[in-house]
Amino acid sequence: MARILVVDDEPGVGAGNPQPAAYRCLIVDDERGVREALELVLKDEYILSFAKDGQTALKLLANDPVDLVLLDLMLPDLNGLEVLQRIRRAWPDLAVIIITGHSTHEQAVEAANLGVAGYFIKPWDVDDLALSVRKALGPDGMGWDAGGQVQRARDLFEAAAEYIRDHYAENLRVRKLARILGVSVDELREGFRREMGLTAKRYLMRVRIGNAVHLLRHSDQPVKAIAAQVGYTHLSNFYQDFHRLNGRTPCQYRQLAPPAGQTFY
Repeated sequence: MARILVVDDEPGVGAGNPQPAAYRCLIVDDERGVREALELVLKDEYILSFAKDGQTALKLLANDPVDLVLLDLMLPDLNGLEVLQRIRRAWPDLAVIIITGHSTHEQAVEAANLGVAGYFIKPWDVDDLALSVRKALGPDGMGWDAGGQVQRARDLFEAAAEYIRDHYAENLRVRKLARILGVSVDELREGFRREMGLTAKRYLMRVRIGNAVHLLRHSDQPVKAIAAQVGYTHLSNFYQDFHRLNGRTPCQYRQLAPPAGQTFY
């Protein structure tokens, strides 16, 4: 079991000496419950230290370097992005994963530009978080240059959009797509919205309804068969999404279908 470093009266538990190659992780969050939850998830694999605010975290990094930082954006003294900026100036290659209860599009973009190995919005999935930590500390961890980080993100989410277009008729869920792409659910949700301008779930809906429109106009298949063909298991959900995008039910659309090359949405 890895050794736990007790900082700021942390309740860390654990015994024994860490393996010589054990990675060191600093958890920066002002919520005791979050620190304890992360301790439970990571204590068997990593040497952990803790900080409740940004200034303490920066002092710890200066005196006791680590391999990865788990950083909250909402800290009592400094904004988490400010802490990330200081980390990048002093330790440009240090892996950082954002964990936050509140996030805006602008914060996600700035974090991506500064270079982060993951971006998790509470409540996060512990398995996804552990996977992101392992990936960041592994031999194929990210290189941390801002331009490369942004380009990798664009390539990844373009690949996600392509996968959706190719597999829209399947029982496709965000969690399944994240697993296929090797990212966390939070990374997929935030990154896809940032790069594509809409959520992965809504993109999937638009692809499915777009193909349904084509079938309604160019085939005489029953509406129920078309719904199943484009990936809907419940006809009511198909009607709801179709009306949301087109302002009409599928039957009404078929009766009032516009000329080829034109759609209602």
